[in-house]
Amino acid sequence: FFAAAAGLARLSGRGPLAYSNWAQLFFEAVAAVVIFAIARRFSQGHRVVPYVTVLLFETANWEGQFYYSPQTAAFLLALLFQFFLLSLLEPARLRRPFLHRRWLSVPQLEIQREERIDNVGLAARVVGLIAVFGALVITHQLSPYVVFLGVAGLWALGVLRHWPVVLTLAMMPVVYALLHLPAVDHNQLLTGFNFDNAAGKPGLTSSSPEQALAGLWAKTIALGIWCATAVCVLSYRRRLGMILIPTILAAVPFLFLLITSYDGEAIYRVYLFSSPWCALIIAMRLATLVRMPILRWTAVGFWALFAALGSGQAQAFGMYPMDQVPSGEISASAYFLDHAPPKAMLVLGAANFPSRLNRMYVLHNVSQTENDPSLDESPQFDGKGLDRTDPKALAQAVAYLADGTGYLIIAPSMDRYVDYYGVFTPGTLSALVPRLKASPYWLVWYNQNGVVIFRALPKGRSGLRICWSWRFPATSPSPSTSATCRP
Repeated sequence: FFAAAAGLARLSGRGPLAYSNWAQLFFEAVAAVVIFAIARRFSQGHRVVPYVTVLLFETANWEGQFYYSPQTAAFLLALLFQFFLLSLLEPARLRRPFLHRRWLSVPQLEIQREERIDNVGLAARVVGLIAVFGALVITHQLSPYVVFLGVAGLWALGVLRHWPVVLTLAMMPVVYALLHLPAVDHNQLLTGFNFDNAAGKPGLTSSSPEQALAGLWAKTIALGIWCATAVCVLSYRRRLGMILIPTILAAVPFLFLLITSYDGEAIYRVYLFSSPWCALIIAMRLATLVRMPILRWTAVGFWALFAALGSGQAQAFGMYPMDQVPSGEISASAYFLDHAPPKAMLVLGAANFPSRLNRMYVLHNVSQTENDPSLDESPQFDGKGLDRTDPKALAQAVAYLADGTGYLIIAPSMDRYVDYYGVFTPGTLSALVPRLKASPYWLVWYNQNGVVIFRALPKGRSGLRICWSWRFPATSPSPSTSATCRP
């Protein structure tokens, strides 16, 4: 993803901030095309199935789920992979335990007037399939395993008989992980069986009414889709083969709740990866109903309207002020990357800041973490813990998180993040700024547009070499440290 983003920036001559706000519209549109193509293979002559599938997916995919990130790109790659995989399936070749069970008979996935592929075409599809999966493996750490579980399920069923392809796909994420063991050590993906994996990431204090509303809408929409899917699957119990492939691909993401919390976001990834197949199952069942056609399509329309308006209202009502990034914070982030000494690392007051905006971030990621560390990720600062931490102890903690030279940034968007999610008690970060300014264990390194960057001095200011740099675009010079400066 990052290589593609860098290439796009070079080709267009524009920075990513010029087009990243269009990411949700772009990814939603492309995903809709791929899901439409997938649904056509399962339509069984019902032309309405692809349209209803796309409608249910798009309206149930709440606002803000897609954004300019590797996670979103990985989801699109996963859909493309599953679309190409369907052409390799052989529904008639079930394994022996399933072969003579009529209710497991899987229909062909061919589209009318589609030409059968020869050996050359098959080889080209296999190469393309492996290439897409390879791109998925290097884009996101969790998504390839979710996708491969679906492949394993289809292979166990017997409809996927190309064992060299299955073996190659199984080896790719394993080999990639072995080649990047240092990154794996810092990415605690597998957290073990725990029912809390399905609970999301709760706030440390009471969350805002806006966040409570957004959470309620998200749960309502997700449970509505999952419950409707379960009802449809049960209604197919005597001819389960009709929806067996979508059911497998909708169910396998839930297995990850048994092994990982994904930092509290596992349940959201499960919903995202299962929702296209859930929408397809619902659309297939609705298309085969004979009675009351007007009533069922009216119900679909009301549900789509309910989900779309509910998602939009919940997100726009509370998250928009938090998601809106002021230009001053972008300037502060770029200034740190361009002027901070090498191996200096930025620690966030709360995990809501536009960090790593340019290629210089590689010089400021000493510990090789996936994201910049933030204070709200440390248990010692839970609740009122940050209020009770003295500046000296906080300087030592920031230096430890940064694995050396640590800088702490506090910005207005972090206050909105804290209030929305209930990370700290209200006003904690705002009250922290004057405390640190008055402390000998902190140095104001940047102060502009409400954004303050402090340098942590675990041993105090005694003996610190300070110079003044006029490169900073402000009315007063900016202090920095250098080996050429006077004590």
